[in-house]
Amino acid sequence: MQKSYLETSYEQLTFNMKYIIVFIFSFSALSFEYTIRNKKMEFVFKDKKLVSENCKKNCQALSVKVTKEQIDKFDREKGKNPATAACKAVKGEIVKAKSALGHETFFCKFKDKSYIHSGHLL
Repeated sequence: MQKSYLETSYEQLTFNMKYIIVFIFSFSALSFEYTIRNKKMEFVFKDKKLVSENCKKNCQALSVKVTKEQIDKFDREKGKNPATAACKAVKGEIVKAKSALGHETFFCKFKDKSYIHSGHLL
């Protein structure tokens, strides 16, 4: 017996919803790979900030707060861009990273070896 249009549509919808749910959960755990000083590292989004995978709840990368005054001081003194100034203001080290596609970006490295994308300090 041939299935009705409604039965077929319902089965397709149910099948597609399973894939959509899997996709959504996969995206939430999405990680990005960058190379820093010839070492491949994984980065993930936590609290809407791109941080190194080793960054747990108490890592420096997520706990630092940068004030506008700190950025302005370093920006004027060193002539650097605001993200670099923000990293220096919180005693971080600015490092260049390269994605698998060859795109370059900068991260701020802290003493506890956690990293945050420099633009997410602002």
